Amino acid sequence: MILQVNENVIGELADLWRQGFEDPPEYIDMFLAEFARNSLVFISGEVGHITCAAYLIPCEITGVGKPAYYGYAATVLPSERGHGVFKQVLKEIFDYLRQTDSALIQVPAPGLEDYYRKIGFTDFSKRKVLHYSKPNCVCSSDASILSITADEYFNMRNSFYNDVGSVRWSRQYVNYALKESKFCNNICCKLTDGSGEYLINAERRDDSIIINECTIPAQCLGQYSGFITEFFNVEHIIAYYPESAPVNAQIQLHALSFGADYMPGAWLGLTML
Repeated sequence: MILQVNENVIGELADLWRQGFEDPPEYIDMFLAEFARNSLVFISGEVGHITCAAYLIPCEITGVGKPAYYGYAATVLPSERGHGVFKQVLKEIFDYLRQTDSALIQVPAPGLEDYYRKIGFTDFSKRKVLHYSKPNCVCSSDASILSITADEYFNMRNSFYNDVGSVRWSRQYVNYALKESKFCNNICCKLTDGSGEYLINAERRDDSIIINECTIPAQCLGQYSGFITEFFNVEHIIAYYPESAPVNAQIQLHALSFGADYMPGAWLGLTML
């Protein structure tokens, strides 16, 4: 059933979440307090004994004239795993999507792509993967890295990612996602130079920067790669762009969907995992 989130159930939802994920309590509390009320929350069981919860966060897919959601933080009580509880919740979600002619976007954990396809999901978007290494010479650049506000991120993102299939989020979601990035030690900033300002959403992993979303045109990222590696003191950059980006690069599956067709130019980018 769909749960009405209020103060009476937040504690139970937080406890269920903690049993499924290793997220810090502050992060869980922030989501439940600031965002869960604006999501669709499907549960099994009943208040007082919720055995499964799955959150559908509202979003928009440009060019697709139907409501859309992003699937997030599905959790099953450890004692109920293997009993078909999650399948029952999925059935209710699919029934709701059909009844409302809505779409659901899901980013599968690596290795679970075929599982999602078997239960009714189809490919929605793929992305190109660009690789750069730190140059041997000292990089000189007039670029700088500055902090970015949620409003700046929202406006820059919507201006850059506007092809059919681009997933757009509310200002509230963008604000939340930027707050969330701090719990994950992610990097959210803007690069500025004489030619303009560009957002960068990335994570540091070992000796690399993983750029999950960036408004520097794909064909221009190389000219900034030396500055970026030097600024963040890393050896490598891995950057993701829409499949339609005008560069030659490896292509990998990114998101699956229920109720939306595959789109070569589709882009998810800013997500929570």
